[in-house]
Amino acid sequence: MSLTVEELKLRQDRINWYVNAIGDDKQFGLTRLEQDVKDSKNKKVTAAIRISVLALALARGFIEVDDVPPKHIEEVCEKWLKEAPWRERDDAADRGTEVHHLAEKITNGEIVDIPPELANHVRVFRAFVDYYEVEFILTEFTVFSINNGYAGTGDFLARFGRKPEWGLILGDYKTSESGIWPDISLQLAGLRYADFIGKCLTNPEYHEDHTNCKLDMDRSTLTKVDTTVGVQITGNSFHVVPARSTKHHFNTFLAGLNISKWKTEGERFALDNKAEPLVDVK
Repeated sequence: MSLTVEELKLRQDRINWYVNAIGDDKQFGLTRLEQDVKDSKNKKVTAAIRISVLALALARGFIEVDDVPPKHIEEVCEKWLKEAPWRERDDAADRGTEVHHLAEKITNGEIVDIPPELANHVRVFRAFVDYYEVEFILTEFTVFSINNGYAGTGDFLARFGRKPEWGLILGDYKTSESGIWPDISLQLAGLRYADFIGKCLTNPEYHEDHTNCKLDMDRSTLTKVDTTVGVQITGNSFHVVPARSTKHHFNTFLAGLNISKWKTEGERFALDNKAEPLVDVK
């Protein structure tokens, strides 16, 4: 079965709606879906949606295995098991994003409400700051590269009192239990060798979409970076790992960027529409 981008997006929106619609009455979303299946002209797509909804509802604990219709149980359980690694990855990504936001607020001296499930991460983050005597210069800042067509967010620029020989440090937080991986050197190189740091003059605290901002283009700070590091923050430990983010790593980053652009923009134009007809040889 082939689906267009619009159909895939619609399917994802519907999956999220049906699962989130399950409240005190856990069957509400699924009941609504059942009616949509009956009303729909495209039985294949809605059947696929139903399997996805049931698997997602099962994964989130909204329903039990006994709630899955017998005719779908094999497909639903198979999908639920296959997607287990991605659920763990997405949960870790959500946790990492929240830790990043909390870290920024804490470094800015803000009073924050700490979710119980992240209390240990915040405690470890504060221990890291105290241990290395961190003096933050910028946090959650956006870099732009007009020449190479990308933008990204740096977690922090700082100096460590415990490591004065490291000079100006560009760092990125990681909350994965698996540690700091080598490809962080490419990520940090992309930040380090961007054209400038863009600060939104109309709203200095704004860190998201800069489309409607008047930008102050800081072209000098990134050129003063001496050291790049990854900082692993888990629920019970921190680990600072210096990374070699050189011009060589930046060139590798750009190669990866070009491949990414090819996959998202260039691949569909690679083949000539005026292809010769297929010749079936019997």
